[in-house]
Amino acid sequence: MVFLNEVEKHERAWGSESYTGRPRLDQILSAKVVAFWYPSGADEDMHTTITLHKNMDEISSYVTHLVWHTTKHRLPLVRLARVFQNQHEVKIKSVKIMYELEKPPQK
Repeated sequence: MVFLNEVEKHERAWGSESYTGRPRLDQILSAKVVAFWYPSGADEDMHTTITLHKNMDEISSYVTHLVWHTTKHRLPLVRLARVFQNQHEVKIKSVKIMYELEKPPQK
């Protein structure tokens, strides 16, 4: 199972080391949504970090935030590597941005 392989890889990579907010193994295995992150600018051989979420809303907010607020001068600190919901991998299917002309101020 892909999820368990990713969790095992994470646990082996970090061992007894820790990072801010590192969840315990039992928390990872029981979480509804588990996101794996790479540090920005790092190659994919770097250790991923994990965040846990109640639902996909926080992941969606992150992706939306990237579209609206990222510039080449201010990249995010982490980039999304993989997301699992109920231990099944979730892929971003699409992102749609809609534009609307602003009405000119009335005189």
